[in-house]
Amino acid sequence: MSEELSRSLKPVLPACPLSHPIRPHLLYNITSWEYINYDENSHPISYLDDIVSQFTEAILLPSRFLDGISLDVATAFTLLTHTLFRRFVRTRQLSDLECVIEFCRHLLSSGLLVKGIRAQFLMVLGVFLRALDYQTELAPSNDLEDAGWMVAVYRDFVTLDHSDELTPIAFPSIAISLSGKILGSGQSEHLVQMVEHTREAHKLPQLKDNLGLSALLALVLGMYSAFIGADNSQEIAALCDESLSLLPSGHGARHIAHLATWWLASLQLFVVSDVDAIEDGINSVRALLKTMPSGSRDRSICLFGLSDLLRRRYDYFGNEECLKEAKLCAEEAIFQHINRPEMVSLTEALAYSNNSGWMGALLSLRRADSLAATPEDNTVQGVAERYQAIFGTRGLDTTKGSDSNEVTDIEEVIRQCQVALSSTSGGHRDAVNMAIVLLQAHENHGHEELLDKSIDLCKSVVATHSRHRTRFTLLRLLGDALFNRGLSMNRMDDLSEAVAMFRAAFEDESAGAADRLSVTYPWALFSRTVGHPSTSVAYQNAMSVIQSSLVTGPTVQTQHTVMVDLGLCMRMPLEYASYQIETDQLEPALETLEQGRALLWSEMRGLRTSADQLRKVNPALADKFSAISQALEVITTSVSPREDTKTSLHATGDHAEIDPFSYALKEHRRLRQERDQVISEIQALPGFENFFRAFSFAALQDAASAGPVIIINHCHWRCDIIVILHDAPPSIITTPSDFYESANALGSRLLNARRMYLLESKQYDRALRSVLLELYNLVGQPVIDRLEELHIPKQSRIWWCPTAVFCSLPLHAMGPIPSKKKQKQYFSDLYVCSYTPSLSALITARTPTARTSSLSPSLLMVDLPDAKIQGAKKETEMIRASGVQVTDLVSEKATRATVMQGLREHNLVHFACHGQLEANNPFDTSFKLHSDRLTLLDIIRSRLEHPIAEFAFLAACHTAELTDVKHPDEMLHLTAAMQYCGFRSVVGTMWAMADLDGTDLSTLFYGNLFSSSGEDNDKSLFEKSARALRDAIQELRKKQGITLERWVNFVHYGA
Repeated sequence: MSEELSRSLKPVLPACPLSHPIRPHLLYNITSWEYINYDENSHPISYLDDIVSQFTEAILLPSRFLDGISLDVATAFTLLTHTLFRRFVRTRQLSDLECVIEFCRHLLSSGLLVKGIRAQFLMVLGVFLRALDYQTELAPSNDLEDAGWMVAVYRDFVTLDHSDELTPIAFPSIAISLSGKILGSGQSEHLVQMVEHTREAHKLPQLKDNLGLSALLALVLGMYSAFIGADNSQEIAALCDESLSLLPSGHGARHIAHLATWWLASLQLFVVSDVDAIEDGINSVRALLKTMPSGSRDRSICLFGLSDLLRRRYDYFGNEECLKEAKLCAEEAIFQHINRPEMVSLTEALAYSNNSGWMGALLSLRRADSLAATPEDNTVQGVAERYQAIFGTRGLDTTKGSDSNEVTDIEEVIRQCQVALSSTSGGHRDAVNMAIVLLQAHENHGHEELLDKSIDLCKSVVATHSRHRTRFTLLRLLGDALFNRGLSMNRMDDLSEAVAMFRAAFEDESAGAADRLSVTYPWALFSRTVGHPSTSVAYQNAMSVIQSSLVTGPTVQTQHTVMVDLGLCMRMPLEYASYQIETDQLEPALETLEQGRALLWSEMRGLRTSADQLRKVNPALADKFSAISQALEVITTSVSPREDTKTSLHATGDHAEIDPFSYALKEHRRLRQERDQVISEIQALPGFENFFRAFSFAALQDAASAGPVIIINHCHWRCDIIVILHDAPPSIITTPSDFYESANALGSRLLNARRMYLLESKQYDRALRSVLLELYNLVGQPVIDRLEELHIPKQSRIWWCPTAVFCSLPLHAMGPIPSKKKQKQYFSDLYVCSYTPSLSALITARTPTARTSSLSPSLLMVDLPDAKIQGAKKETEMIRASGVQVTDLVSEKATRATVMQGLREHNLVHFACHGQLEANNPFDTSFKLHSDRLTLLDIIRSRLEHPIAEFAFLAACHTAELTDVKHPDEMLHLTAAMQYCGFRSVVGTMWAMADLDGTDLSTLFYGNLFSSSGEDNDKSLFEKSARALRDAIQELRKKQGITLERWVNFVHYGA
């Protein structure tokens, strides 16, 4: 009908009586034309009111036949429904929305629509899905009923003829809306049916060539797999490849294939959220972005996903470039997504299960208008948003005073949650959100009934949703709640059940490495607190997860970042060892301490594992192991990819390119997998069963072959001093109950004094004296007594292997010791002291090689004199007089390149320069050279050929001072780095060094070292160095005006 004819008929309508058979046809034709010409920008709401009234009258009039022609009621009903939806969008009247949903149900299920007319069927289906989206936002709905009913609709839909370009556009809307309902209701059986219906349609002869169905099957399989935690990635990948390779450019079904590919990229994050899954997801999304032109309808979805994945990677490794690109992706996605609500239903369901990340951002965009138009949204979703508005996105602020109105606010949120919960179908999403709100309210304001309700809700969901992907979160939440209630009400059954929940969370198949790591500490802590039998298992799992988490980083710098993020978990080795000692497992406790300390050094030392013995049996396998280890070391000790390498590329919106960090991570992972395979082959050989395995206690005893090693395990549960002997069982020294607090106080007092006073000041001298005296009473005297009981002669060598705060306390200088001698005596006067980061490091330093004493000693002198440093001319002359060849790198000759080369060519090295401490970035701690620096990372990267590297004297500030005070057990300082790179013994400084001391002490030291007399004359230089240092310090102390800190500062590390 033309517009002119419609206008000419409009005046006729009032004259046509209701009973006339032509009236319904007039109404239908006139109103259809008005419907087609509707423009929301120019027509008022009354225009839509008229269309609704006229379509309604045409449908309800009894006379619908004219000359044997029936009125097209189905089309009139369809257009009426769409007009009601148009009016709802403008007015937000819930009565219109309810009518739309009811009418769509009727049209789709009554057979009124002729399914061969695809456009009409798709219109109704599209309106229905959008109406359901709005219903989820604005009013409670029966998720389960909607999902079950829609399965039948979906079954009819997938068997349609899909040969046109309209049908594929509706595919993702149906799948996403349906999966959103299933995710919201917590039921999976309907999603299973949807997969089955799609498979059946895919097999129909008349649809066998329909590539849109292949894409759709991949999509619903991805949703199903993500929901229940199954892995159908191979089938999904094959279906996506088939669709994208055969579908022509611009085909509507490519949209489905893109979504399916995105699900494939994200699938592993739903199944198990670990770093490998994140990296696979990042690379898959980047590859997918390459297929999408700028402005593509699917690009925003992928960009949101990439943003979330990059943020997750940043959480693991702290790479700032990841965070920058994540923000750029989110900004671009939001800009593109503003007018694209295709993903709304799915993102709602996921965001309410975990209200964060890109899904939450999508949800916020879609809901902004509807929330503004709703005076009080009593759905749990609405409550959650008002809850965030009241308390902020980080939850309740426990620091607020009691005079605030928080209690009132919380009670209102709880009331609204209860209203919402009672008015819905009781889906798990509502229950979980309410449980979280109630638990947070209880933690901040008490009220046991809130805690009880939270526990009951969590238990109900856990019991009825055994395979849901949020199960880990629920179990963890339930464990916390039960333990809180058990402690507050002294209920042992709650405490035991809480431990069981933590264990179940750890073992849940959907838990990733980060999830397991987060739950191991409370599991072990609470289990030990209540004496639960799973305590040992919890500690063992914690040790395993900690070690596996660290090695996910491709470089030692990223591994350190992971370590920092582990926080309290890094205490676990000390705590587990204390538990083993408590349960009379002393030797396993020492194995635990060795496995759980100096993890970064141990990991890097493992990359230099000798294959000499293996080469005698299987040269090919030995060469393969060595090659892989060297390649791994190159990556591990490389500089982490800098932020400027890809910033410009990604800033321009080209997010499809693989970033350097991904390359490093991928190569690191590949090499580790190859090495693990090679190690398995080696361990299968006779005699190599223990190759690359952790040291047994019997092997660790070799560390004490030249004298006792004393370990102090500093733990809040209990503290122990353990003396390891080479040919006898370890000897344990019990400590007083206040040992832990006293040691912490001494460490804090010494550190604060160093920060507050000049090292040469009287205030610092008094503080240091008091610390050393109390340290002697706390540690020194009990150790001396035990060494005497064990018949360890005075002047013997002993090694300190400290933990925690003791890593920064001068154990060698404890005292003064009560004595009848005129001169004061300290611990090092009785025993020649050295330090070692770990037992294995000491064993490595002593590994037998060709006699180094048979080599002609040669010394590299790195000398950078200035106004503060006199220079090392005096030491150099004295050393040359001893017949030692000296290579001078003085001032401008001391560059990074010349020093690195010199380290490889000399078995002795002496640094006389400034040391720079970088507390926040330990691998940038350095020696100051001429217009350059030699960093800790540079030293780690050097490979010095054994047995050339023998001894190093680091006459510079801070060379043995901890750069990471939060993780002292890692011993990240320049002295440990020199020992790692090959020098068997190293002298360093615990803090800043007085300028004159380097010259005075080193002159005395080298005089002792190269002396032809003394009890160590038959030993190698590196073995003589500890006694040479001790004797030089004794001589220095006799010098007039030498303060305590000037000799306490120097320490010896190594063999």
